[in-house]
Amino acid sequence: MNTHNVGLLHVSLLLLFVTACEGGEVDDDGSGGGSATVGSTGAGAVCYDVPVNDATDGSAACGPEICGAGSYCFATVGICRPGCLSELDCAGGEECDLSNATPNENGDPVGLCARPGPEHEVPCSNEQPRTCASRCAGKATLCRAPNDDLCDALCAQSPSSDQLDCIEQTSCMELGEAFENGTPFCGVGG
Repeated sequence: MNTHNVGLLHVSLLLLFVTACEGGEVDDDGSGGGSATVGSTGAGAVCYDVPVNDATDGSAACGPEICGAGSYCFATVGICRPGCLSELDCAGGEECDLSNATPNENGDPVGLCARPGPEHEVPCSNEQPRTCASRCAGKATLCRAPNDDLCDALCAQSPSSDQLDCIEQTSCMELGEAFENGTPFCGVGG
């Protein structure tokens, strides 16, 4: 990869993660950052037929504020409201129960965070192999950032499994700062 392409990758990925750190909004259909599995896929795993947050602690940037678990960002100027729009607004292991949702001023259904009951437990299926593209897309969703072609550019560098683990474990803010400074992160880029 020539230096021009690496520079474009840095700028593109900077936008990806800076947007995340600035509280970019998610158009979440429930299939994104959370999943229907809690725990490992081995013995003792518990799986559900509803999306459960297993990606974040439920807090998210909202303009200059941080909305805690059980609240959602109503406006990017820093208005946190009680309730949830998706499982990502809930604490780990919780779902956003929309069964008795109330619409907010924008017409978005607002639910309540809750642990799924036993009626939602289902047998766990074997996980599909995690690819670079799926892992990058998961991190982009977690960071509430668009992933468009950026994951293709990252995966074109063939990061190792350890490098992808590092990216997944690095905070959005740290990744954004690395891109802003043009420094490699987790041994990728540079």
